[in-house]
Amino acid sequence: MSVKAQWAFAGVLCLCTLVALWATAMSVRERKLAARRGERIQDAAPVRLEVTESRPQKLPLTPGRKVAVEHFSLVYRDDTLSVTGSQDRAFVDFIHLKKGEQRGWQELRLTILEVDPSGLVVEAEIRPGAPSTGDGWYTALREGLQVEFDGKRLVTIRAWDPAKPELKLLILQGDHAEEQTLGENAKARVFGVGLELRKRGSADWGLLLDSK
Repeated sequence: MSVKAQWAFAGVLCLCTLVALWATAMSVRERKLAARRGERIQDAAPVRLEVTESRPQKLPLTPGRKVAVEHFSLVYRDDTLSVTGSQDRAFVDFIHLKKGEQRGWQELRLTILEVDPSGLVVEAEIRPGAPSTGDGWYTALREGLQVEFDGKRLVTIRAWDPAKPELKLLILQGDHAEEQTLGENAKARVFGVGLELRKRGSADWGLLLDSK
């Protein structure tokens, strides 16, 4: 291929990319305006991420609008990013959302690109085997659940008895380890991570993990 042909081909690709970005921006703008007018926004069609290639995908989220990513659903509302599963089973409500930070529920990893009251933009990626990460209310409590903070601190649920209720945790920071047991409405702070067990709504118990 000649040099002129290469430049022409590159120009066409660049033009296509600009058109796609413009179309995405206009779509996001229309959704934000609709949300401000109080119009109902239909749920988006499921977004399918390539697990084998693990390619990140940029997702705009308008308040109250559900977006499906693989077998998860994302909803941004009241400065909180919720991750749910089938039949709207609640997994986690992420809080303290800031640009550049990461949140994750199991293999679903989210990087926050933009955040403001009118919407949230995240980069979603599937990372098999990754731990959950980030500040939030974790409601899918089970033995063995692990939540990581800044790659240095790790909170693990060692035992969970909702009948008492009683939650036993192991918190690690480097070579240091500390065990903590929480009852109803109990609070603690270990290695800079705030811990709280509280009933949320009529049925679900929630574990608040707050590193701020």
